[in-house]
Amino acid sequence: MAGMRFLLACLLLHAALAAGDAAWDAVPEPARRLVDRILAINAELEPELDQAAARRAFATLVGSLAGSVDAKRPQAAVLALNKAILGDRQVSYLSRQYWRDSSFAAALLRRQGNCLATTTLYVAVARAFDLPISAVLVPEHAFVCWSGNGPRINIETTDRGTARSDFTYLARFQIDNEAFAYYGWMRPLSEEQLLAELELVAAHHLAGQQRYIEARAHVARARAVLPERTDLELLDLGYAANQTRDRAPLRAAAERIAADPQASRPAVLAAVRTLAGEHRARLDR
Repeated sequence: MAGMRFLLACLLLHAALAAGDAAWDAVPEPARRLVDRILAINAELEPELDQAAARRAFATLVGSLAGSVDAKRPQAAVLALNKAILGDRQVSYLSRQYWRDSSFAAALLRRQGNCLATTTLYVAVARAFDLPISAVLVPEHAFVCWSGNGPRINIETTDRGTARSDFTYLARFQIDNEAFAYYGWMRPLSEEQLLAELELVAAHHLAGQQRYIEARAHVARARAVLPERTDLELLDLGYAANQTRDRAPLRAAAERIAADPQASRPAVLAAVRTLAGEHRARLDR
């Protein structure tokens, strides 16, 4: 009798997994590709992550929106997305665990997460319906926007999708023109740019564990997408210096950028801060 029960449980589990695989296969390929790339980065943060379970959960979420999202009706589509993606999820910031709060799994499986986690989930779901929705960054914050034909709609994922004007963000963060251009703040991000941001989260987490070789691999992928960001060069050299104890290449690069008359002000500031930190570490007041 016990053997029959075990066999039945195995058959039910197999049927459930097969149904989950079918649901995942039904998700449009662009969304599946994006989710798999996100999960690959997520796995660096959470090795215990059940990626098959994440795929099934994502397919279920996408399936719940079938028939209720129309790219020709932006306002109605955003309301439906807000309800399904943000309606019963909580924004959470865990002390000293920013990396876990920022993960795709946080928003998808644990139903909580910070602005970056909820923004990433929102973009991935939107990709399943080919909607003109992108992630947007401002200093220490992320949200999404609908930026297709017609007026731009900013969607605040930490406030159940409340629409906020460009002016609200610009006034809050006091973004100057040079920083605006250098960091690409307030601009809709491409998928590659969003993934680069996730790579940097993974890099910071791994560096915190003194896994500098792995951290630098993530920084390298981010730099390939954002070659103009010289501050990422300094980040990479900083990790290398922590690994090798040879800080001369980092100081040389910072001095070069700080003295470059063509460098933008944010790049120069990043270089000067790096030099200040290096001098402080050497007790050179």
